Amino acid sequence: MIQSQLISIGVDVGKVELPFSPNIFARALTPPASCNCLGKTYDQGGFDILFVGYNLGIDADPWSLYDNTQFAPTGGNYYLWNNATNNGLVEQIKTTVDKPTRLNLVKQWQVLAYDALPSIPIHYTREIVAFDKSISNGKAIFTAFNGPAWPPVELLNVGPANQPSNFLTTYGLYIAAGVIAAAGVILGGLLFRMRRHRIARTGYTRPPTSTTPPASGPPP
Repeated sequence: MIQSQLISIGVDVGKVELPFSPNIFARALTPPASCNCLGKTYDQGGFDILFVGYNLGIDADPWSLYDNTQFAPTGGNYYLWNNATNNGLVEQIKTTVDKPTRLNLVKQWQVLAYDALPSIPIHYTREIVAFDKSISNGKAIFTAFNGPAWPPVELLNVGPANQPSNFLTTYGLYIAAGVIAAAGVILGGLLFRMRRHRIARTGYTRPPTSTTPPASGPPP
């Protein structure tokens, strides 16, 4: 799709599919010094356009991917982006621990990255997430934040500790029925053992039932 769109605006582009290792590493991520291909075109051993996937994480730290001290092959700045404003922002983001201040710096960096486009986002994944029903805002949170950038746990609202568990709510009736059935079996077994014990102690057994009808008339 991207190839056809580039061709439609007059860009002569072809598609080459290469395995990540060793080809992508050798051309873009960790090119050996002997090839002298860092920042070169595809024909020269580098790359013209490279499609890779990554994310900055929920606590965004763009320093390792965009700071000018992190050029490939020793760092993750494969774009070789060197921008003074960017360098200042990412260094502040990396060293700032105050949450509101850090968030404000990240927002400034996002505006810069959007305008300068050192890399171009073309696809955002959406994940299927399973979460416990005790998380009351789970649907809203996992809709706003999705993998691989998961939300901080402090954003999740979990029900009070004395709230009945979902397990008991769902399966309590079945558990109760099982307990009652087990109690019935145990009680029946105890009664049977008590009867056997009484018979053994007294030697009493019920006489067998006769199938012959009693004789009629006076005794001889």
